[in-house]
Amino acid sequence: MTNPPNNTIFQYVRNRRREKIGVVVATKRDDNTVGYGYSLCAVNRGDDFNPSTALNIALGRAQTWPFFQGVVPSSVANDWEEIWDRSERYFKDAKFDTYDNG
Repeated sequence: MTNPPNNTIFQYVRNRRREKIGVVVATKRDDNTVGYGYSLCAVNRGDDFNPSTALNIALGRAQTWPFFQGVVPSSVANDWEEIWDRSERYFKDAKFDTYDNG
């Protein structure tokens, strides 16, 4: 897997068998705001999880945050809350939007 950019934290989303099926990210952007993104693999449709692809998709969504706010899948919700809490501790001097998951 390629390394995420500086000022980015991420966490894998795992299924009940503890297999990696997605990733959630928080990244501090140039305008001193924090963007959030996720990627979720459709393993029930036969997709294989690819960490690099997942990270790239999640980072792309983080750059467009908050435009997809409110459509985070329920299978990602727990990890989403954890990355949100971690980012508030990690990026103390950044500006944060309020979070409402729908």
